[in-house]
Amino acid sequence: MASGNAEGVLRIPLQREGGRLLVRARLDEGQSIRMLVDTGASISALKPEVVRGMRRGPEIVIRTAGGVVHAPVVTLNSLELDELRVESLTVAVMELADLDEADGILGMDVLGQLDLSLDQDAAALVIQTTP
Repeated sequence: MASGNAEGVLRIPLQREGGRLLVRARLDEGQSIRMLVDTGASISALKPEVVRGMRRGPEIVIRTAGGVVHAPVVTLNSLELDELRVESLTVAVMELADLDEADGILGMDVLGQLDLSLDQDAAALVIQTTP
């Protein structure tokens, strides 16, 4: 499903919404969501309605631009971004009221593990998949 694959490179399509970049993702039970790509976020987060019914863990403290927030966490079996699969991912559960167009935030807990660049002309995350 990845577009423009070359050997050792995965190109994950992004969608532009205003000045924001969104990526389509799939949760472990197959639920399709849209996430804001946010290199300023240290942890990924999902809105409460996205994780309804999932067992929540302890609260963590997150420093945001708006102040300190206490948020419970859930652990996903997997999060898929096109052909990229991240397993056993712990995400914060937050309201994200100013984020109407997305179901969550994809933060540096995922992005920081990847050798990636942003191709703004092609609106794609470019991930090097070989060492």
